Amino acid sequence: MIGRCILDRCHPLTLLVWYMYVIPITVLVHDPIITAVSLLFGIVHIIMIVGLPKLSTVLYCAAFMTAAAIANPLFSHTGVTVLFFMNGLPVTLESLLYGVEMSAAACAVMLWCVSLTHFMTTDKITMLFGSVTPKLAVLLSLTLRFIPMIREKHRNIINAQKGFDGRSESRRTLKFYLSVYSALTSQLLEDSVEIADSMCSRGIRLKGRTFYSEFKIRRYDGVMMTITLLAMTGIIILKANGAGEFEFYPFITGFDFSVYNDLMYAAFAIVCTMCLYN
Repeated sequence: MIGRCILDRCHPLTLLVWYMYVIPITVLVHDPIITAVSLLFGIVHIIMIVGLPKLSTVLYCAAFMTAAAIANPLFSHTGVTVLFFMNGLPVTLESLLYGVEMSAAACAVMLWCVSLTHFMTTDKITMLFGSVTPKLAVLLSLTLRFIPMIREKHRNIINAQKGFDGRSESRRTLKFYLSVYSALTSQLLEDSVEIADSMCSRGIRLKGRTFYSEFKIRRYDGVMMTITLLAMTGIIILKANGAGEFEFYPFITGFDFSVYNDLMYAAFAIVCTMCLYN
């Protein structure tokens, strides 16, 4: 079912541990296999929660990967395998592949962040940080709420202005977009004042406030957190012992399917597969 997976039923602490495992490893471990696994599971996961008709995020990521892969060899000329020369400067295979790997890692992180904002709702953030840092919890909750709200208001204002303007998109002037920006800013300021008044009326500044939470840690939460923490500990130990060392410069070192590397790949893939269960 679109929009449903095991992450939707997990405790907020389980979600925090799981995402704090997947995203940092994707960023910090520069290994093409880790990047490919993260990107593959990220694409499948996004398709599961939003469906094929709303797959714009994956298309944006594909465009970004293509642009970054092309741009990196134009600015970085390090490498020993010269493909051709452009304006007297070498374009190397190592720079091209490094651009592909880095852009793929960035796209994987973008996909996981989209998933994070989908499942980590404001009530879950309040449950996690409300009793420890209430101000941070409120700030994160409002930030996550304002981003989709701004997009929705901007879309509504654009549609309303289109009806008043009547001109095609190519013939719109700067005045049209300034009026859209002015209307959007006014609405956001008004909403901010109303939210602030509402929060003050509910006693946001009172000391000793308590937080109600309907979330309970269940058996599958314990299983997920245990597997994730064990995998995280294992990858840290394996990384400290030389696993995941893949070099692009000055030449590509090639894949090393040693025992340490295979264990690291398996530990990362096992945790990533959890997001596919319903």
